[in-house]
Amino acid sequence: AKTAVREVNQLERPDANHVIAIVGATLIDGRGGPAIPDAVVIIRGEQIAAVGKRASISVPAGAEVFDGQGLTVLPGLIDAHFHIDGDDSLPALYLTHGITSLRDPGQWIEAYDAARKLSAPLPRLFLCGPHLDTPPPAYPADSFIVRDAEETRLAVNRFVDAGASAIKVYYRLPLALIRVAIETAHARG
Repeated sequence: AKTAVREVNQLERPDANHVIAIVGATLIDGRGGPAIPDAVVIIRGEQIAAVGKRASISVPAGAEVFDGQGLTVLPGLIDAHFHIDGDDSLPALYLTHGITSLRDPGQWIEAYDAARKLSAPLPRLFLCGPHLDTPPPAYPADSFIVRDAEETRLAVNRFVDAGASAIKVYYRLPLALIRVAIETAHARG
């Protein structure tokens, strides 16, 4: 059965009817246009419902209003090639600098256990588990060795079960095993 790509540290989702309004900030929408001064951003649950100049957006009654005067609002940044490298405080530090999602394309999922236990909020973590490689591995500490189709299927399922949202195959893996990894991962969503 297919599943949605998910972060390993799923957070509590806001109430779908809760409305937040960020008012007065300068908005950089991330699409390359000019910054919008004195903007309003309306968020309903997890969705951005409206954005624009204050004059063109009305704040819904009952909205939780945040004064953004003097601040800048922009979409959360994503680091798509992050490595924790044994520093458990890095994910929380990244979040304080606007990076709201991290993707680690080749590290054991367990390497994030200590960071996930810290009290500081973390970005969304999209992890792959170790990369699939053949012997001798190029990076032994970050590799999982597969030698045939069955080992490849078992590895992909193991890492998806552990929370992987993607699977990394190392370039040295034979094309036939890359195909098995892709098919198995796609079957798992």
